[in-house]
Amino acid sequence: MYGIGGIGRDSDNDGVHDLWDGDADDDAILDSVEGLKDHDKDGTPDYLDDDSDGDGISDLTEQEGDTDHDGKPDYLDDDSDKDKIPDLEESDADSDDDNVPNYLDDDSDADTIIDRVEGFGDSDRDGVPDYLDDDSDGDGISDIEEAFFQYRIGPRKTDLDGDGVPNYLDLESDGDQILDSVEGNGDPDGDKKQNVFDLDSDSDRISDLEEGIGDTDGDDVPDYLDDDSDGDHIDDVDERNGDLDGDGLVDYLDDDTDGDTVSDLAETDQDLDHDGTPNYRDLDSDNDGLPDGIEVGVGVA
Repeated sequence: MYGIGGIGRDSDNDGVHDLWDGDADDDAILDSVEGLKDHDKDGTPDYLDDDSDGDGISDLTEQEGDTDHDGKPDYLDDDSDKDKIPDLEESDADSDDDNVPNYLDDDSDADTIIDRVEGFGDSDRDGVPDYLDDDSDGDGISDIEEAFFQYRIGPRKTDLDGDGVPNYLDLESDGDQILDSVEGNGDPDGDKKQNVFDLDSDSDRISDLEEGIGDTDGDDVPDYLDDDSDGDHIDDVDERNGDLDGDGLVDYLDDDTDGDTVSDLAETDQDLDHDGTPNYRDLDSDNDGLPDGIEVGVGVA
């Protein structure tokens, strides 16, 4: 298709005929280096091809360096940074504005998770490949926040719940059966753990897994965030998750923890008889020898 150095040809329009031009395509790579090969098999020999490897990035941009030290100069390398994402996919855009084009950037979206790990799949099907997606699993929590947790706590926390899915791709990162998108990245209990990574988001010593997202007292605060899940004015942290009266209801959700027919709300967590057992757990709150259940029947309690 092309004659070698045809006298009348000036491929780069620089006023110098190809015959005497040491860089016939003006890509700053000498013709003696590029040669007659046609690496991308597009019918144009490399010395005349603006994009010798056909990756959509010009030879002038890629040049002769060997970023990944694999023995192939970048202008002929399909994956110049060796991140397993083709240069054709990455392009010479600079998504994170760090002055390193994506095709040479180990972390194109600056989320502290390297492109080689993220890959160019689209986990949340939002049209943005994971290596460029700020929130790869679409849970409303940025990859950099999820990654920050793993690095702050330790590499072993890359997969907090040990389910084989890294946090930044896990829709439920801490294994409490509450979606990350529901838990969010707040820290209401101030323990410096975001809810999404906190197994006890309200610090009531009852796991989120046990409390769940129900709203037992109808106060619009889910139990896993509610200090008083059953609305009896006694904190869950005090009631805990035993079953004092054996009625099948855990104490922090039981309106009558001691089963004396007097509600916890009525008995309160005070200790009327100073015996070390709060009224709501005491079958004889005033220590008069008469069970509270009997006394309430005659209006005493």
